[in-house]
This record gives sequence, C-alpha cells and structure tokens, in this order.
Amino acid sequence: MRLAFLSLLALTACGSKDDDPTGDDAPSDADTDTDTDADTDADTDVDTDTDTDATGDTGSITGFGEPTLLEVACTPTDNALRFECTVDVEPAQPVELSFVRSDGLSVTRTAASADLSAEHTLPLYFMAPLKDYDVVVWATEWPDTTATASVATTLPPGVVASYLDVTGTSSTDLMGTHLSCTSDAIAVVYDTHTGDMVWYQQLVANGMLGYNDMVSFTEDHTVLGESEGTVAEVDLMGVDVMRLVNLDDTFGVTAGGPFGNFHHDIMKRNGVYYIIYREEFSGGFNADVLDNLVLFDATGTELARWRAFDQLPMPSGWGGDFLHTNTVFVDDAGDIYLSWLSLNTVVKLDGDWTSASFGTPQWYLLGNGGAGFGDTLTIDWSLVGGSDSFIDQHSVNLRDDGKLQLLDNLHGRGLVIELDETALTATVEAEHPTRQGSCGPQGTARTTAAGHAVVGCSGDWVREYDTAGTMAWEAEAVCINGGPFTPGASRWYPLDGW
Repeated sequence: MRLAFLSLLALTACGSKDDDPTGDDAPSDADTDTDTDADTDADTDVDTDTDTDATGDTGSITGFGEPTLLEVACTPTDNALRFECTVDVEPAQPVELSFVRSDGLSVTRTAASADLSAEHTLPLYFMAPLKDYDVVVWATEWPDTTATASVATTLPPGVVASYLDVTGTSSTDLMGTHLSCTSDAIAVVYDTHTGDMVWYQQLVANGMLGYNDMVSFTEDHTVLGESEGTVAEVDLMGVDVMRLVNLDDTFGVTAGGPFGNFHHDIMKRNGVYYIIYREEFSGGFNADVLDNLVLFDATGTELARWRAFDQLPMPSGWGGDFLHTNTVFVDDAGDIYLSWLSLNTVVKLDGDWTSASFGTPQWYLLGNGGAGFGDTLTIDWSLVGGSDSFIDQHSVNLRDDGKLQLLDNLHGRGLVIELDETALTATVEAEHPTRQGSCGPQGTARTTAAGHAVVGCSGDWVREYDTAGTMAWEAEAVCINGGPFTPGASRWYPLDGW
C-alpha cells in the first residue's frame, strides 16, 4: 500500500508582523507619543480595540492571529478509499480542507473542524480506487494561507470491486445501495458521473443484505443496516454510531420462517429507529402471520410497539401472510407509512409514539383489489396511461414536495401521487418506467433534490427521469470479478448533499 504524505507548509503571508497583528501589518494600538522613558503604568488610556484581535483574509475580526505554522499530513486507513489528515496550526484555531481528484473528474469536497485546537484530524472519503487526490488546508479565517498534500487510493478487496456503466447526466453526485456481487452485508456508494465505487463498508460480519435484510442511508449522513437480528449504523469513516447485537432476542422477535428476525426495511428519523418484524399466530412455513413495528432508540430501548392485531379490525377468516409489510417510511412530522404487499395497500399511521392515538390508521391508498379498514383515498388516474392500479408495490415514501411515490412492481413503473388528505383524494401525476416491463421483489422509487425520479427493479439497472418525464440518466451495475448482480440492488438511494 502506498502512503501518500504531505506537501508541507505553504504559507503565503508576507511582510513584517508586530506583536499585535491585524492581518494588514498595521498595529492595532495607534499611540502617537514618542517619549522613550520606561513607563511602568498599565496604559490607562481607554482603547476601544482589543490588542489580540486580528483581521483575517475574510475581513472579519477573528480573534485568531495569522498562522505562523500550518502543516498537513494524510495517512491511509484500513479502508482503501479513505484517509485521515492531521492538520497542525499555530496559533490554535479552526481549520478547513478541500480535496479533489488530480484529473479533475470529481466534485471538490470539503471538511472542517471548528475546534479551537492546534491539532485537528479531518476525514477524506468518497474517493475512487487507484486515483490521486490533491488536498488543500487553511485556517478558517485565513483562507489565503494554505498548506497542501497529495494522496493516492489503492484497490479495495476484490469481493467489493464493482462500478456503474453510466449513460447521461444525473442530478445527484452519489447513489447508495447494498453490494450484490456477494451475499455479505456490505453497503456501497457510487459516483453517478464516473461510475466509480467510492465507498464501501461491511456492516455486519457474517451477515447478509438483500431482499429481506436491508440497508438505508439516513438523514444524519450515516449508513444503517439490519442483518441476522443485528442492527448497525456507521458514519462515513466506517466508525460505529450504534451497534445492537441480537436485538431480535431483546424484543422477542420470532427467528424462524421465511421472514424471521427483522425483515424488509429499516428507517431512522429524528433519532428514532423503526423496524418491521413478524408475529406468528400458527406454526409452519405457511403460518398465519402479521407484521408489526418496533420503535427504539440508539441504546436499544424500546420506545413503542405497533401491533397489527391490536390496531386493525381483522376480518374473520384472515390467515396466511395477511399483510406482508415491505416498507416503513416516516415523514418529517413523525407519521408512519406502511406498504402491505398482500393487500396492495398503503396506509398512513399516526406516528406520535408518546400519544394514546399512536398507530391509528389515518387513511388507506388501495391498488388493484386493495383492502382498507377505514378512510380510503379516491384515486384519479386520468393524467397517466397504463393500468389504473398498482400491484405488489414497494419503496413507498414521501418526496420533499410532499408527494407520495412508490414502485408499482407488476407494471414496472414508479408512480408520483399528489395527496389531498382533507378531501381524501389522490391524483397520480406521473409514471416512470423501469428498464424491465415488470419487477420482481423489492425495487426503487426515490427522488433527487432536483425533483428527479429514480426508479429500478431489483437488479443491476437504475434510471433517473427529469421533471419533464425524460430519462436523464441510466446505469448498469457491474461486478468486476465476474457474475451479475444477483439478486441485484434492492434499493437505490440518491445521496444529495453528502
């Protein structure tokens, strides 16, 4: 492994400095007396300036003198695509850095440390394999005074070697998913412009990700996954934010059956974790089961539990995999959206887990043959062609503009739906075809910050459509060491602002 070290100490300040620098080489205490006797008094004149202040390159009064020392040294981590840079600065003050591919084929990323310290550690991540990167550091209030370094990434382990074969231009720089070149529980991030894999991390040793054990990318810019009853969350340097082993045992979750332990989806919102589990009412492979939710915090403490049998007026004679819940999504207000595949139904629940009304259904959105147990939204399909229904839906979520979106799996399309929760109406405003005419299990319907729809079946293809409904970008995921993506990326997550 090559070590990439610093290009040391590029200080650009010039001219002489007095004992009380201001950044423009002018003394801050403009006394005009010229006597040479040794004054012993404490200078009782009323100055309005503060002698230790300095005017930085930004023109602001900072309190931090211009650096007399600024050095940076970057060292590799145990991950081939990450480095840590140590920045030494005197006098102690906040610092920042930027880094970019030496060939210019990446966005310029930045990191900052606001600590009042003489030594800072700053991370480098989202870097492509076998590429050189240029690093520039500066004191936050003295951006014209810089030091530089160069680093070179190495090859990741062969098991994670993959890339995207891209066509067109995406409105987002990064796309996250799970790695399906292997059954290992590895999350990955790709550069949507170059196609390079720029991030990877195994979340759970000896675990799996795929149709039933899922990974998600959180509002806190962390990566969250569930596998084999363990829930793990890591930051972008791969450091554990939270790891709860055998959480299924803690919550008394059934381990057996095709969807034992936790299954299908996991989400974090405002520090609360939401996870799906199955409750059995009869034994065997074709058991009568219902899917429930557990809400918990980062310590694994249960905050609330939503039990379908308690909240839904179950019809007589119900049985089998009655709900088959495959999505949990939580909006900014904390309300919960579930997708029930067996019923071709989306439901919104009261998400205030501190309230007695927690878990009460607010409305139901029904697909073909869907079943609701209360207020049902009337759907207008007149703005789109194709079938006036959705079947086997997945990936239900709300866009930033408040519109609902989902993947209509049977018809191989993403749908964007305007909701009027007062009038109990829903208008299907747009449909976005996947590459396949029909999707199997799982799949993606997401949106970028620019309002572009991202859709894909489980597999190696993903598409992005602009706001006019024109396909702007398409990518195929390729495993370098052979073999297709099997079972393929279950979900794709646009990572805007990461």
